Amino acid sequence: MKSEGLTVRQKKLSVQISIWHRRAGLIAALFALVLAISGVLLNHSAFLGLDEQPLQSGMLVSLYSNQARAEPQYFSAGKDTVTQINDQLFYKTEPLWQNKQPLVGATENKKYLALAFSNELALFSHDGELLERMTYLPRHIAAIDRIGHDSSGRIALRGQGNIVIADADMLSWNDVDGKIAITWSQPLKAENVTDRPIIADQQFPELTWERLLLDLHSGRILGHWGPWLMDSMALAMVFLVFTGLWRWWKLQRLTRSR
Repeated sequence: MKSEGLTVRQKKLSVQISIWHRRAGLIAALFALVLAISGVLLNHSAFLGLDEQPLQSGMLVSLYSNQARAEPQYFSAGKDTVTQINDQLFYKTEPLWQNKQPLVGATENKKYLALAFSNELALFSHDGELLERMTYLPRHIAAIDRIGHDSSGRIALRGQGNIVIADADMLSWNDVDGKIAITWSQPLKAENVTDRPIIADQQFPELTWERLLLDLHSGRILGHWGPWLMDSMALAMVFLVFTGLWRWWKLQRLTRSR
């Protein structure tokens, strides 16, 4: 009786595993097909030109609507322009640097291009080389809200109503009295900027077919839960392997017993 009862339980277990094996197989097959096709295309992305071909389909682009970048911010820097798009900064039309902090303003003199953030001042050469990051702000300036220069090109900062100005070598800062005229960096409207980066006019500047395939392959195209969904499909495939081996083992035992 005990042996027969055990046999019945084994049959029920075998039936249940077979059912779930088929269900998991049907679901995982679709994801396996997506992974296979996207993987092959990604391996030959450069040859096919997918890394340079922009994604222009309105339906596909709409998948990225929740990832749209912030509006470009433009600031005068002397006669030139500094642009910030999300965390990417541009000097004139060329990429310059990355910083997640919002840009407060920019200015330049014969030696430096200076970018001001609320708690940091970054100095660049006119060739775009980062020379120094000043995270220790001058006395009386707890947070920068404006940057500019005087008639001789000395860089000035304003914060909490206080104004300080640097010497020519940026080694020391002095308080400014009302006799020094400061030309402050100003935010600019897009229509008034002639040297804005090309990507400033593109909603999704880095959206190519390669990007779409990468996001499809990893599941990121479905948002935050996409990678978790792909992980669950990977686990489903592991389940298929083990249940398939178990079923094969049972079939072998049954065949031998006959």
